[in-house]
Amino acid sequence: MEDSWNTFVAQTLPVLPVLPVLPVRSWTLVTPWEPTNPRLDWLAQLTAGHGIPTRWMGGRTWTAWPPATPPWWSTSSATAGSAWRG
Repeated sequence: MEDSWNTFVAQTLPVLPVLPVLPVRSWTLVTPWEPTNPRLDWLAQLTAGHGIPTRWMGGRTWTAWPPATPPWWSTSSATAGSAWRG
């Protein structure tokens, strides 16, 4: 997680003054576990001083999202052909 933040700081933040058309509004840490107060404190300390709002997205949030597979897609061999035809 620290490597991800450090890469973001090293590779993205320096280009913001040069390419202001790509504003970074926030940075979200996505993990399978839910944030606790100590983990949120750790994230705040890690990301302090850069002016980028940070968030923590735990597993309960992202596992509740619907699958990215379109509803018309089917992996069943019996319906795969008709799925492509609509």
